[in-house]
Amino acid sequence: AIQPDIKPKVKPAKQRIPKKTIYAVNTIRNRYTLAANRMADIQSLSTLRGGLLTDYRERAIYIYAVEAAYFCRERTTLLNNISQFMTDCLYLGDNKYNAATPEKYIKAVLDRCEIVNYAAPTFDGDARYKHRTLTIIEWLNITELEQRSLKAVVGSAEKYKRKTHKRRISGVKTIEEHLNERKSNATNNATQARELREQGFTLAKIQEKLGVSRVTVHKYLKGTV
Repeated sequence: AIQPDIKPKVKPAKQRIPKKTIYAVNTIRNRYTLAANRMADIQSLSTLRGGLLTDYRERAIYIYAVEAAYFCRERTTLLNNISQFMTDCLYLGDNKYNAATPEKYIKAVLDRCEIVNYAAPTFDGDARYKHRTLTIIEWLNITELEQRSLKAVVGSAEKYKRKTHKRRISGVKTIEEHLNERKSNATNNATQARELREQGFTLAKIQEKLGVSRVTVHKYLKGTV
């Protein structure tokens, strides 16, 4: 007999969203958040130094412009934003810093903005400048004390302190506290194990009551723990 030509049923493949698309959206959102935080940090740094950034004034203007370029879509808007920053945050002695010609400080940033496709911005193909946090810290000579008042422009040491502080608040113990707790628990268990043994409890019962292994019970009774 001729066998019929039976083809196996194939389930249609599920349509999956490419991981690259998800990553791109998240990256754009995070980059804009970073830019906003860095702009706020430059303003805070100026306030901490009383508006007197001295030798770092032009660098501060440039860095602020680099981050502001992620929000200002036109050359004129960016210039106005930088002028406002210079007027509000930078001082020269008792007088406000001259904000009449900010263009000379940020010409490179403005030139980059000319070739950015703002209609569909993407992180990977963006022509705007991107600087590492460590670079900004070095350029502006931001101290560890100043970093405590900043949000995004902080070094690895300050990040570690903040992470550790957050862990302590959430109840995570230090290594020393953890070891002391283990030692205290072991001492209490050893005392309880000897008392139970004197009362005639078997090793199995002691093990069950303390919730430890048979080997550990032997150590408790021998006093090696």
